[in-house]
Amino acid sequence: MKKEKVLRWFKLSLVVITSLIGMSSGCKCPDIVGLPPMPSQPVSTPGPAPNPTATPSPAAPYVEITTPLQNSSFVTTTPLTVNGLAKNVPFNSSSQVNYTIIGWVVAGETGTDYTLEETGEMTTAPPGLLYTYTLSPPAAPTGRGRKLYYEIIANLALAGTNYTSQVNIVQDYIDQCRQEYIDFNRAAATRPMHEDFTNSQGSTNFALTEFLDKHDLNNVSQYKKNAVYVQATLTAGLESMRTNLGRKININVAYRWPSTQYSVSSDAPEGNHQYGIAADLNVPNATKAEWDNMKTAAKAAGACVEPSDYGGRENDYTYIHVDWRGVCPTDW
Repeated sequence: MKKEKVLRWFKLSLVVITSLIGMSSGCKCPDIVGLPPMPSQPVSTPGPAPNPTATPSPAAPYVEITTPLQNSSFVTTTPLTVNGLAKNVPFNSSSQVNYTIIGWVVAGETGTDYTLEETGEMTTAPPGLLYTYTLSPPAAPTGRGRKLYYEIIANLALAGTNYTSQVNIVQDYIDQCRQEYIDFNRAAATRPMHEDFTNSQGSTNFALTEFLDKHDLNNVSQYKKNAVYVQATLTAGLESMRTNLGRKININVAYRWPSTQYSVSSDAPEGNHQYGIAADLNVPNATKAEWDNMKTAAKAAGACVEPSDYGGRENDYTYIHVDWRGVCPTDW
């Protein structure tokens, strides 16, 4: 009996010792018959070492270019003012900005066809100062047929490194047309402003589309339909003439771009069609008597009327030229 008690005490001690060893080592020991299994112990793993807060990299220097002509109307007589403001530059730096102006002529809406027109530079100077540059493309006495496009490039020299920025300006079709008055050397007082085109209107019996430059519309001059200049004296005069005549009249030709005026009538480069005050009216199969009736109606409306024999046009009464220039030439 005493021997059995000693053996039982020995087994119990062995179980306790084995359990203590398993708990301290974290291992899963084999289950011992007669005792419930030991629960598994979670093992903690160290997390990542904390990172110090990263210092953001300083923003690179650049030049902020501003000009009133960006997204605005301009021709070559418009002063190009540019302001280049250096950004992200140390306060005590001696930075300088050099401006380069590159001019092109560009065809089409997307600008796929460029031709170099002009290059120029403004004086290198500290940033933040306003400079004025005079646009000086080559003369075009017979027209360019394209819009002017300028790249304004500002280069910031700082600590041996150059930082470049660029903005672009481009004419719209109205300014392309206005540019022709300059290129063809029309008197400054006769050159229409941008708003003279946008404010042009038709009238009760004449739609604005009837006054478009219709020269070669199916070919290279298709863009000319995008700008038309009509003065109110023309539409009012035509309405009065129509009333005097007592019937509908048809416009054959009204407004012409200066380049069109030059191409169809180089002997009359100052023709009044380009100033929005003239029209050629269609008179199909008209007799001399019918033509004279048109002239009488036009004169009563205050128009100047091209003589029936003007330019050797005797016996051709299919059209009549009228304009409202004010003082008419003799016999007009």
